[in-house]
Amino acid sequence: MAARIACHRAILATAAIVSLDKRHLTLYGNDMIRSFKHRGLKALYNGRTAKRVPPDHVEKLRDILAVLDGSLGPVDMDLPGFRLHALKGKWKGNWAVSVSGNWRVTFRFEEGHAVEVDYVDYH
Repeated sequence: MAARIACHRAILATAAIVSLDKRHLTLYGNDMIRSFKHRGLKALYNGRTAKRVPPDHVEKLRDILAVLDGSLGPVDMDLPGFRLHALKGKWKGNWAVSVSGNWRVTFRFEEGHAVEVDYVDYH
């Protein structure tokens, strides 16, 4: 818990604008997702286009990206419906959440930031 508070303080020190209300803390200008492998996912995250991902996955992908953008580590992604799980083998160190069927969003964390965010069909 103390480490998480220290991490939040470090983020606050670098955030461009901070908004506080009674329910939650909102940070602006400090993106937590640093890199993408999937161009369509990056375009969706940046608000440019949703054409490069299946239309029936867009809403769930937006939800996942919004939560991932505010996450400091994998534990923050452990929400109902996401089915967070650690990957094994050559993917060790990466995490995945379920989108639909065999489709997953995979990612890993470096220094409190999500990197190499990808959208893959497992099988």
